Amino acid sequence: MSKQHTETTFDYGKYGVIVITEAANSEIISYAEALKALDAGQYDRDLLLGFDLVLAISHGWKAGFYEPTNEQS
Repeated sequence: MSKQHTETTFDYGKYGVIVITEAANSEIISYAEALKALDAGQYDRDLLLGFDLVLAISHGWKAGFYEPTNEQS
């Protein structure tokens, strides 16, 4: 029995973080949702993927698409 692993990558855009799977499926989640997922520990078992998500959020912030609250920054 083989365990199927789906490779996930992130990009950033005007409306949120773009989640892209190996099967080329994509979904946009808001920057707030992405931060909540990190805060909830959703990426604690895959730290590199979590860091990729942080990077996408940071790029969105730098591009002016997202402005964190005082609590988030």
